Amino acid sequence: MVSPQTAPTARGERTRQRVVEAAEDLFRRATNYDNIGVADIARASDTSVGTIYRYFSSKEDLLHLVLSNAFWRMYKASTGTWHKEDTAAANLERTTRAYLEAYWEERSFLRLALHLVATSDTVRETWFSMNEELRQRMQLRLEQDQALSNLKPLDPRIMLQALLGMVNDYAASAFIEGKYGPVSRADIPQISSVLAQVWFRAVFGTDSPARPAAPRRRARS
Repeated sequence: MVSPQTAPTARGERTRQRVVEAAEDLFRRATNYDNIGVADIARASDTSVGTIYRYFSSKEDLLHLVLSNAFWRMYKASTGTWHKEDTAAANLERTTRAYLEAYWEERSFLRLALHLVATSDTVRETWFSMNEELRQRMQLRLEQDQALSNLKPLDPRIMLQALLGMVNDYAASAFIEGKYGPVSRADIPQISSVLAQVWFRAVFGTDSPARPAAPRRRARS
């Protein structure tokens, strides 16, 4: 379980935050999580091992908090990007770009998280829970978009999983694994535009129209 978000005193909270910041810096630069020990975090935060254990039960407890903070920053970057006065295509591109920019900023933590998701139930549950609200809102939006499309609706849950998988797999391959050669933040607008258009075409079966298609009518029984 992740530690409480604050310490009981102001001085304790300053110390705790110093530990979190030091751990975050070490984890961000780490190539191997196992090579970082509590003693390393104590030295980096100018505290003692005993002080760290006063606020965190283990190195894993501290790691889970650092990863949760990173996931939360990504979640916040993806909210508030949908404007009802804009077209679905414009909203998709804005949301995709915000998400990929957050992914780029957190890519060091995500490299670590993707490794640990396969081995840590806690990290996997944290990753899922931090994204659940976002997935629910996106599924509702997808259902609304499918109602405006002339294409036959597909299972929104599976379709959303496939489309999110496309974005996440591309980001992991490009930003973390380097499968597509050198990539910089300057490439994100173009990447976002293409991925958003693929998403839009999958839902609407066309490029961005001037206005949404008329809702499909249900056949009378």
